[in-house]
Amino acid sequence: GLARVVARARRGSRPRQWSVTVREGDARGVILAQAARRRARLIAVGREGPRGILRGLLGSVADAVVRYAECDVLVVVAPV
Repeated sequence: GLARVVARARRGSRPRQWSVTVREGDARGVILAQAARRRARLIAVGREGPRGILRGLLGSVADAVVRYAECDVLVVVAPV
């Protein structure tokens, strides 16, 4: 799970300040608000491959974060 991923990342990283936060709410707003509150320098967000017309109409969390974040955004795309 998430705890195992975090533990593995911590073992392999040089001393840097980073954190994982879990919140409830609209993902776009929560991610952007947390990044602003923490003065983040990077947001890493995952997304699935394109989903056709629904994706175009509804947008995605990753797209909104890339568009509105005040810091760099790393988007990791899951293979389809």
